[in-house]
Amino acid sequence: MKYYNNKTPNPNEYVYINGLGFENNPAAVKQRQLIKSYSCILGISIILLYILRMTLGGLLYNFAYMFPIDPVSRNIIINVFDSLAYAITFMLPFILYGTGLGMPMSVAMPFKKPDKKLLAIVGMAMGCSVISVASSKMLISILEFMGVHSAEVNPNIPTDIIGVISFVIKSVIMAAFVEEIVFRGFLLQSLRRFGDQFAILISAIIFAIIHANIYQFTTAFIMGLVLGFSVIVTGSLWTGIIIHALHNTYLVALGYAEMGLPDTCYKIILFSVGIVFITGFVVSLINLARKSDYIFDLKIQKDSFTIGQKTRIYFSTFSMIIVIVFSVIQTLKNIYLV
Repeated sequence: MKYYNNKTPNPNEYVYINGLGFENNPAAVKQRQLIKSYSCILGISIILLYILRMTLGGLLYNFAYMFPIDPVSRNIIINVFDSLAYAITFMLPFILYGTGLGMPMSVAMPFKKPDKKLLAIVGMAMGCSVISVASSKMLISILEFMGVHSAEVNPNIPTDIIGVISFVIKSVIMAAFVEEIVFRGFLLQSLRRFGDQFAILISAIIFAIIHANIYQFTTAFIMGLVLGFSVIVTGSLWTGIIIHALHNTYLVALGYAEMGLPDTCYKIILFSVGIVFITGFVVSLINLARKSDYIFDLKIQKDSFTIGQKTRIYFSTFSMIIVIVFSVIQTLKNIYLV
């Protein structure tokens, strides 16, 4: 190669090889650098998310008490501020993440009409929803048998009308939109350049880690895989929003049923709903298999690394290690032994 003005070539484009001088970087070197840069930017974004989670909600809560208003009006304002803090906490860091990567909004948020596989995909996903909840309950039983308990297993569910409405809006509607835009939008779509399977896996792991709750980890991870797959095969973020909203509706309904119904009645309803969803899962799976021979064929990037190697590279950056350590600490804070 030629050297102009005796300038050292860009180290991101060239590598010095003894006996050869500066040569074009091998593909593996470039890809490793690219994966690490994506991971680093995401790690910084999640750290910002944690900072906002710890500060913004409290600031808005205190702000609501600055005004001399009646308790009912203050309760409404607090719920509005809580939802606003939730949306900002998740959306702002990932908008900055997408901006840092130079992602067009049309790529980060593919809000187009889902294809004709939507109904079957939703049916299959809701079957997986039952499986994910069952896996979480199984984990809870195993850990409690070992003497490990968590303060977040049975969160306080509001019973007053304002609290119920706010809880449903935030847990079902807002969570579906905000978390799908964040995890199946900005995150999943940005990683598809490294292969769809890798993108689904990483987005599901991050989705589970951010919950910072050992009892929600299995549910979040399984549903993260399902949601990522569903968005990719239908080509639309609307698919993820619909499935996420239905899944959270199922969880909210289970929470209120467990709280308000006798144990035997609750278990009968839980079993009956599970049978219906699993039946829908089987029927949907058969329908998808009959209509498409390639429904489960995802884009596999033919490159220098396997999915496992790319995953190890992705989680080896300093900022991502900080995220993992902080998430583990937050998880352990809510666990106690008896």
